[in-house]
Parts: sequence; structure tokens; C-alpha cells
Amino acid sequence: MTTSTTTPRRLFIAFAGADRDVKDELLKHIAVLRQVGLIDPWDVDHIRPGDDFERAVTDAVAKADLALILVTADFLAADLAQDGAFRLLFERLGADGLRVIPVLARTCPWTLHPWIGRLNPVPRSGKAVAAYEGDARAAVLAEIAVELVNVFSLDHPGARVPPGRQLEVPELPSCQVHASGLASDG
Repeated sequence: MTTSTTTPRRLFIAFAGADRDVKDELLKHIAVLRQVGLIDPWDVDHIRPGDDFERAVTDAVAKADLALILVTADFLAADLAQDGAFRLLFERLGADGLRVIPVLARTCPWTLHPWIGRLNPVPRSGKAVAAYEGDARAAVLAEIAVELVNVFSLDHPGARVPPGRQLEVPELPSCQVHASGLASDG
């Protein structure tokens, strides 16, 4: 497999413990981006026993080139979305342009969150990953991987997947996002 000649971008992934299954599934779909040297994903599962949890998370946030937040009711209900490390994440969003991308992992009132609610999420359909099953779910996760490539191509023009290796994502049922929640077109 051809690898990128650019330095992998540090990808910080935030999630609630109850959503580890979605995080693990997403990691499988973005593994190719790690393999080609585009990203170096980091999440709390990299923290070793005995490490200072808060310091490890704060250090990872400080070094991140991009952040994904797996948005679910569990994530919003946890103190995670309010603690110091995530305040730093959103301070970096404003101060130095860190790109923070909400991943709609499970349907929840994410638009009401004061920071997350103003960001453009993936999947672009506005429908949560968990709402899909089987191959449609895999297609949504592949769409997120493609969006990461697009983000890095825009933010870092030298970073790209080798030609001929682009992923094609089938069209998904449309869904519109309303301030009060989601409404499916189909």
C-alpha cells in the first residue's frame, strides 16, 4: 500500500464510554487513512494504567490537528462535554482554527449544546450513524472517512489519499435537520 509523504495529522476522538462500540466501528473505517499516513488517531483508550487521565486528554487536545466528537445523549449528559479538556478543545476552535467535527453517532438533541450545536456535523444527511443498519451503516461510516480526506485536502493540500484509491459512497436516504430534531424524507 502506498503511504503519504506528509506527517500524519493528529486526530483526537472524543466519545462517552457507552459509545465505545461506535468509536471502534468508526476506527475500522478510518484505518485506511492511518495506513496511508494521513492521520494518527488518538482516544482515551490510549491512556495506560497509572497515567494521569486528565493530563493525557489535555495533552492530546493541545496536540490535535483535528477533533471528532461522537455525539450521543450519553456524551451530552456526561461532564465530558463541559470539563477542562473540552473547554480547551473549543478554545482552540476559536483561537487557532482547530477543526472540530461532530459525528452524529446516536440521535440526540445535539443542536441545543452551546458549542457543539453551532458546528456542521457528519454524516451530512443529519441522520445518526446508529439509525442505519448493515451496508447502509458501513456506507455512512465510509462517508465520514471520505469527509476526513476532504477536510485534510482543504486544510493541508499536500495530504491526500493516493490517486485511484478514493472511496465512493452510495447515495443515502435524505434527511433534513430542523432545530427541533430530525425529519426523514423517506
